[in-house]
Order: sequence, then structure tokens, then C-alpha cells
Amino acid sequence: NYANLIKADLQEVDFVGANIVGANFIRANLAQAYFGDVNFNQCRLNDANLQKTKFFGVENLTPEQIKTGKNWSEGIYDAKMLARLK
Repeated sequence: NYANLIKADLQEVDFVGANIVGANFIRANLAQAYFGDVNFNQCRLNDANLQKTKFFGVENLTPEQIKTGKNWSEGIYDAKMLARLK
């Protein structure tokens, strides 16, 4: 919980089932990372690289949170999130 991952290089990291509540991913490289079945409550994605980042079955992630990241339009989203991003 509440990990401070500012500017961390987390490219291709598998976060499936991880406890990331309150994590600070500001300016982190999350390119091609995989978030599945995680809770994004209080997480910050400001200026994080979301190129080809996968988001499937995530909770408490808003379109507004995603859009604070860079390259968010190149992310890979489940159908539920895709509908919310439009």
C-alpha cells in the first residue's frame, strides 16, 4: 500500500493481483505493464508512460486518472474501461 514509485522503471512489470492502493506512479515508466484485478484507489498516474499498458478488471480507476498519464490513448483496456474512456 501507498508505495512511492516516482520515476520508477516498471516497464513490462506484471501487477496482476498486486496491492497497489495509494501507489504513486508519477512519471513512472509503465510501458507494457499489466494491471489485472487490482484496486487503483488513491493511485496517481500523472505523467506516467502508459504506452501499451494493459488494464483488465481494475477497480476504482477513473478515466480522469488514466488521462493524466502520457500515451494513455495507446493503452490496452478491457471493454468496460474502453466504454468509459470514450
